[in-house]
Amino acid sequence: MSQILAISEGAAIAMHTVVLLALHKDELLTTHFMSEELKVSENHCSKILQRLAREGLIEAVRGPKGGFRLAVEPRKLRLLDIYNAIEGKLCEKHCLFKVDKCPAEKCLFYELTSEINRMVRDFLENNTVYDAVRKGTFKIIKKMEE
Repeated sequence: MSQILAISEGAAIAMHTVVLLALHKDELLTTHFMSEELKVSENHCSKILQRLAREGLIEAVRGPKGGFRLAVEPRKLRLLDIYNAIEGKLCEKHCLFKVDKCPAEKCLFYELTSEINRMVRDFLENNTVYDAVRKGTFKIIKKMEE
């Protein structure tokens, strides 16, 4: 069965790695550690981290004790910023068919897809990395605020 909401694996990895970095704000995290934690390909994770670093959202530290850390305050980093860094500007698609021009005069799903697109955009625009962490346990909030 297909998904209604399709956020790419790359965008999902990016958001989750940034949340991991926020949870471990005083540490440098390696690609290996993050890929193990998220149970994703280390190569794919590495490519995502490099893109986030190029966009200035995270910082890469080279060397034997190197790794990655956040370059932006979690309260100021919106989930939409992370999404855009990986996927480019969020564009709203209304047609469930993968065609340039719909053969229908009026799309059967237009109202539904418009509402879902609005909800996704609002969620990504109005939630920060801090908000994503805050929705976890109290221990997580405490660790981040220390």
